[in-house]
Amino acid sequence: MKKLFFLFLSVFLAATGICQTDLTPAASDEEMLPEGLPTGEIAPNIMARDVFGENVSLSSMLRNGPVLVVFIEGSWSGPCMTYLSMLNDSLATLQQYDTQLLVLTTEKSDYSKKIPMKTGGTYPLVFDEGGRMASQFNVQYTASEEYCKRMKATGGIDIAERTGTDPVHLVLPSVVLIHPSKKIIYSASNQHVDELPMVYEMAAAFNHKSSDEDDKGKDDQEQEKNDKGDKKEKEKKKKERRD
Repeated sequence: MKKLFFLFLSVFLAATGICQTDLTPAASDEEMLPEGLPTGEIAPNIMARDVFGENVSLSSMLRNGPVLVVFIEGSWSGPCMTYLSMLNDSLATLQQYDTQLLVLTTEKSDYSKKIPMKTGGTYPLVFDEGGRMASQFNVQYTASEEYCKRMKATGGIDIAERTGTDPVHLVLPSVVLIHPSKKIIYSASNQHVDELPMVYEMAAAFNHKSSDEDDKGKDDQEQEKNDKGDKKEKEKKKKERRD
């Protein structure tokens, strides 16, 4: 059902001239794709300027709650634009979980500035020059020559020019949910963008407590128990002295 809706929306956006549809992966089947960082890992910090020149700091954002980091290819990718549009439609749900959205792309700012307009988004969008941050999150790969040639032949899109890299470095479309403790509590990557999870499919992760919080909770309970025991022992000794 989700795939049908995804395809319908992609075709609709293409028909209205908002984005192109290209469901063909950018990597060859033989290429070893990155797998992203596993849950439980500490997320690398992101410090950059967004495509409009505003400072963005993942650490600062985490002070206000969890952050859902989304890596996309660029404005030329119809599936990526469709996915972002659907995420943007779920912003109210994200806000219920005090979760913020942060999007990164390896497409230059001059081109990627149009992404928020295409997707109706108000989220911070960062140009990850050369895929440096994508590499730290282990979601960077080299695009196949066939993909680059096809995009240039069918859409007139020069991916090397759009990203400023040759060979072309792209990001594997990914979502990474980061807890305020900086631990990754959910991650998913897929070159088939329509198979990435929607917000409702990540619901369980939004209610997740980090192991640090769990340990702290247990320590606090143990400390409280010990404090009560010490208090009872002191009261017992006082009573014995009075007697």
